[in-house]
Amino acid sequence: MSGLFDLSNTTILEFALNPEFSQVEADVTQIDANETFALFYPEQRPYFNEGNDIIRSNQDAVYTRSINDPLASTKLIHQGQKQRIYWLAAYDQNAPYLVAGENKSYSGEGNEAWANIFSYQRILNQGNHLGIMTTNRFFVDGGNGQLAGLNGLIGIGNNIDLNFEFNYTSIEEPTKDWIDSTEKQGGKTVALDGETKTGNGLDIRLSRANDNWSSTLIYTQYSPLFEAPLGFITQNDLRSFVFHQKHVRYPKSTSSLIQNFSANLEGVLNYNIIGTQKFAGIEASSRIVWRKNFRTGVELDHTFMENYEGFIGKSFTEFSMWNNYNPSEAVSIGAFFSVGEELWYDEDDPAIGDSFYAGSFSTFQPNSNLRIRTTIRYGQLRNKNDQSLYFKGYLARSTINYQFNNNLSFRLISEYNAFDDELFMQPLLKWSPNAFTVFFVGGNNGYSRSNTKEQLLLNDSQVYLKFQYLFGI
Repeated sequence: MSGLFDLSNTTILEFALNPEFSQVEADVTQIDANETFALFYPEQRPYFNEGNDIIRSNQDAVYTRSINDPLASTKLIHQGQKQRIYWLAAYDQNAPYLVAGENKSYSGEGNEAWANIFSYQRILNQGNHLGIMTTNRFFVDGGNGQLAGLNGLIGIGNNIDLNFEFNYTSIEEPTKDWIDSTEKQGGKTVALDGETKTGNGLDIRLSRANDNWSSTLIYTQYSPLFEAPLGFITQNDLRSFVFHQKHVRYPKSTSSLIQNFSANLEGVLNYNIIGTQKFAGIEASSRIVWRKNFRTGVELDHTFMENYEGFIGKSFTEFSMWNNYNPSEAVSIGAFFSVGEELWYDEDDPAIGDSFYAGSFSTFQPNSNLRIRTTIRYGQLRNKNDQSLYFKGYLARSTINYQFNNNLSFRLISEYNAFDDELFMQPLLKWSPNAFTVFFVGGNNGYSRSNTKEQLLLNDSQVYLKFQYLFGI
């Protein structure tokens, strides 16, 4: 059950008891074959998405998907002319646990926990603001985490902005076996053995922009034990310097083939807290919007050096390009490829390998009722010496939407993951005669290949049904 109360024209109070999110479109799987840090997936659940701009963090200090399976939750949002308030409390039945590291992150499945997120922003003139934020998580069986932070956006002159964020964290680990690791980070064990950790994160951004040029300087610092209890901090023990320059041009001639052109240049220097250089690289990219609904993007990434677990890779480059064409409102066709070199993140034998990625993304709408979206993404990395494969695979996904009429619709999502040899399907039939009444029935089905059989076999399945009707009080 869920409900919403309009306390005023600027304030709403929302609650949910045993909320279900099964009807939310399944995440698009990312290629993680050469990733050492946990992958970020955007929040899709409507209950958590509303008001997320108030708790937005350049450090990802708040990540609402860290509230994984809430049994009950309340949320208050106030958006006035002078102030904005966000407050959320929840009881999570299966809270995930994430530990950040210098070269990789560690994660595990936790148990029941109380979660709290609070943010207050004081609105100043011309869109500037100052704010405070705090998050708390208390595990039922022991262990907790606290975060307190300050943030703000201050205009300096006519076109210069200073954006800052500072967060302090205090973690009292539970004594659990959720994370299996014998490693240490910042002088503490990664395993959850009841240790106490304190850390801090600082992010300062100075930007300047006019009609054609924009420049940004970013300094980020994470202490070796910085973790956010309800955030998504995957890497700490970091000092990072970033410079970004962008130029946009709009040709004045109406006969020009180009509608607009943008060029970007970005440089990155990363060190750990004690001053060891971890990364130095530069990225140049451009984007062109042509006449006749055609778009092109190119990107060149050059890494001067990257230090991973003591292995130092030097001077490797990757080139990427994508194109998109919309001949009509009913058709959109796109493709991309990337070729070059990248570091193979293997703790025992890291190396520089030859990489290749390619794919396509298309949308077809043959009539007003039917819409089909397809994506195919392929990736591989080879040993530079003998061309043996480090990894190889592809992801194929399709989403079919059919609108029978204004009230009745059907959606089918299918995705095949060749890396894991798994197939996922999610059908959904939805009937909504008005904005406040919803009925749907759907399911999730996962298939994998047995070691002894060639065909894909069903290994997990879920069916769900929902009826919603809004009562006015």
